[in-house]
Amino acid sequence: MAKSPHSIKTLSLNLHGYHPMGEKERYLEDRAGNLTLTSSSIHYFRPLEIIRGNQNRLNQLSLNLKELSPDIIFLQEVGAGSPNTRNKTCQDFYKKFSYDYAFENTSLRLEKKLDELGKKFTNLLACRGNIGWFTGPTQFIDQRIVTKDGNVIFDFDTNPYPHGILIEGSSIMVSKRLKVLDHQIYNDPYNYLNERFFYQMATISDEDNNWFLAVNIHAGHKINHFEQSILIKKNILNYLKNHKHPETFTGILIAGDFNARLFRPNSKQDIQSDFSEISTVLFEVKKENQFDFLLDNIADHQKIQTLQQELIKLNESSYKPWASILDKKEFDQRLNDSLNEFKLLQKAYLQSPYKNYLMMQSSLETASEQDLCHPNKGLAGACFFNNNIDFIMKTSSFNISNAYVVFAKNDWTSLDYISDHPGIFSELLY
Repeated sequence: MAKSPHSIKTLSLNLHGYHPMGEKERYLEDRAGNLTLTSSSIHYFRPLEIIRGNQNRLNQLSLNLKELSPDIIFLQEVGAGSPNTRNKTCQDFYKKFSYDYAFENTSLRLEKKLDELGKKFTNLLACRGNIGWFTGPTQFIDQRIVTKDGNVIFDFDTNPYPHGILIEGSSIMVSKRLKVLDHQIYNDPYNYLNERFFYQMATISDEDNNWFLAVNIHAGHKINHFEQSILIKKNILNYLKNHKHPETFTGILIAGDFNARLFRPNSKQDIQSDFSEISTVLFEVKKENQFDFLLDNIADHQKIQTLQQELIKLNESSYKPWASILDKKEFDQRLNDSLNEFKLLQKAYLQSPYKNYLMMQSSLETASEQDLCHPNKGLAGACFFNNNIDFIMKTSSFNISNAYVVFAKNDWTSLDYISDHPGIFSELLY
């Protein structure tokens, strides 16, 4: 009798801080009385609204997670700490309370909720340490924050959150049916400027000692994204070469908010001109009918030249101008450095026992291609999300049973749902 495959269910979701679910939408009102619908950024909400809304979100999300029953939950932009605290630190992020404190780490509060529902998790926290959602003295100088019915939330010339609202990080929640073998938090330099990239990686095994890597990221934009992807893949290879776990390695998952779309130069691009971003190619390396940056020879000049041209194009200020590098000398050096690192990294993988783990695939896209997307409609499930930047990437050692966008109705203005971001759900076989 053939052995049944193992299965793991995974979910990735950007919590976007303390999302004030259920509160009224926010509007910007100028001094002439004109109203403009604005985003659900939490510094547009009073503290009591934040407390109430985040509680609503946790109540709903815990029930949704009970239904989805994921084995691994990748959470980004996890918030902790009070807006009333002047100096928020990682101590606030890691601190546990014996009671349900409104400004305790949201992931820890979610863990408690799930425990009450019979779902037990090991919670791996990683404090990034940045303070989020500041207001400044001129933020509301020309516009104030109101609700549509005329309630003034923050008036002209106010500065409600000069010390920020929360301290931010990430979390990997692992079902107790699985075992956590290791947890690494990285905050390493990724270019000559010594800019650093923060992410976390868990080593997880099942009941039969099959183990795999689960990487949780919140990546940057444009050339930063490309540089960061090199760092991630380099650190993974170094870890695999030096690990001391049983020789039952299963594969790699990289999940999170990529802040970039997959590179699809040959796909129909009538959705939006920025439908495709070259910066993500190192996660996939090769995609049939789209691109091939797998270097058959370390000096494969044509592929490198194409990659170089696309990265230059991506840096143009017509797209994400705030993420473009305007200093040509800096950009040229970073481009050349990263292309050299790209070549060396491929060589290192292909000459190692882990050459089959260089290339990865989007679980969502693979499910759609294989007609294996079976969304939970009750949780706003969908097989496609316009301009998606959230992914669960997998090595080919994992097969797809099901994958879809969950919470697809989440958006940047509505407060009817659990976050501004959609989630990605995948059920994988190995």
